[in-house]
Amino acid sequence: MNSSQVLPPLREDEYVALKRSIQENGVLVPIECDEQGNVLDGHHRFKACRELGIKDWPRIVRKGMMEEESLEHVLTLNLDRRHLTPEERDNVIRQVRSRGLSVRSIAQVMHVGVATVHRAISAGVPSGTPATVRGTDGKRHPAQRERALCAPPLGVHFSSETAEWCTPGEIIERVQRVLGAIDLDPCSDSRDAPHVPAQEHYTREDDGLAHLWRGRVYLNPPYGRELPAWIDKLLGEYGSGRIAEAIALLPARTDTQWFRKLRSFPRCFLWGRLRFSEASSGAPFPSMIVYVGDRWERFVEVFSDIGDVYALVELPGRGSSVGGNSNWLWDGT
Repeated sequence: MNSSQVLPPLREDEYVALKRSIQENGVLVPIECDEQGNVLDGHHRFKACRELGIKDWPRIVRKGMMEEESLEHVLTLNLDRRHLTPEERDNVIRQVRSRGLSVRSIAQVMHVGVATVHRAISAGVPSGTPATVRGTDGKRHPAQRERALCAPPLGVHFSSETAEWCTPGEIIERVQRVLGAIDLDPCSDSRDAPHVPAQEHYTREDDGLAHLWRGRVYLNPPYGRELPAWIDKLLGEYGSGRIAEAIALLPARTDTQWFRKLRSFPRCFLWGRLRFSEASSGAPFPSMIVYVGDRWERFVEVFSDIGDVYALVELPGRGSSVGGNSNWLWDGT
């Protein structure tokens, strides 16, 4: 199996379009081969040339690359061109794992979080994980030792700033369904291989509190003493108009001042205890999802099947208010 075969084949319509382009314009992107003539990148271009009877095309010969190196090279070239579905992505992760790359190497080259790689390979790796794997340092390490190093530590706070304790994939998918896309994750675990698929990421080193926020924001802040500062930042950026919408994953601490600052915004109190990515059990506290923006109907539609959604209800002729449930919100009565 050559390196390119870890990627799914083009759909028939995509291949037909590629072949037509080559027939009309020639091969615009060189086909890359190793010293033995095996195609590393450009498998579909090579196939189209053979079918069209083209015998001379632009090519690049990569010399002295180990199999794992050529695999990383091919993935780096193709992942920006290809738009893989989540299922296709996970299958590629499993194929790459079977070829001897470490979890962190896969996360780096695939532009996903470590937790995403763990989830994918937990479904099974074709032919099993090799005894040794190639790490991000380019060296080979025992796979058993590598699993121990990547195991989630106990006793850490739950936050997207820790790769092993990041937002569950189901929550991220729902956030994307509400927002359409995420422009900024100000509490990201990584710039190079982030868990949250945002356009821009601020890590702990960047200090998201020190930057302006813009667009559609997903926030999973540290849950320690600094949490109130993140809530103030969120509300300040929204009040300035720089944020169009935001969704925050927070502990449901109803006895805090920062919780009361969010009282004007709808929130979903999740049923049960949320199991953060790679955790062996549920969180030791209840969680809630808060929506900041004008499209609360969409928020209710997406999140009301995993928790109770409440909003503030102003009573006619009275200055006080009470909480209303998601049925009230959804029915609009």
